[in-house]
Amino acid sequence: MAKSNSYIVFVVDDDTKVLTMAKHNIEKNSEFMVEVHTFATGEDALARLDLQPDVIILDYYFDNLKEGALNGLQIQRTVKEKSPRTEIIFISGQDDIEVALQTIREGAYDYIQKSEGAIQRAQLAAEKVLQAKNREYLLHENNKNLRLVIAIMAIFLIALVGFVVYATIIVPNR
Repeated sequence: MAKSNSYIVFVVDDDTKVLTMAKHNIEKNSEFMVEVHTFATGEDALARLDLQPDVIILDYYFDNLKEGALNGLQIQRTVKEKSPRTEIIFISGQDDIEVALQTIREGAYDYIQKSEGAIQRAQLAAEKVLQAKNREYLLHENNKNLRLVIAIMAIFLIALVGFVVYATIIVPNR
């Protein structure tokens, strides 16, 4: 598929191994032009929402670096408020089904429990989001082109009607 648009992905986790592996996987395997930003805290990621990320891969607990840090659900709520088109994919060691369900109820695209293969699953989920966003982008571009073609056709038809009126009414009356 052609790379018709570029996308921004945030990876937010207090585990540097997860950050490094996820960044590498996404950049290496995406069919799109992807700019990946990594953050060790949710607060750091929230401070960069001005970049308008398309996808955020988000951990649930951030207590390794900062006691009292926002949790993933709190971060998700802020993201959804400030950047509602951003999709969130949780990747977390938190195995409480209620937590997973709550994140989904509040708009998360997916919730992946950290295990072997979790980073690849998160990358695949992010790719599905980007494919959907790319289809939306292409549809928008096609609609713009269609409107342009319709406008040109309307101008042509107006000119044609003007010519016919001129040729059939004005010229014979001279």
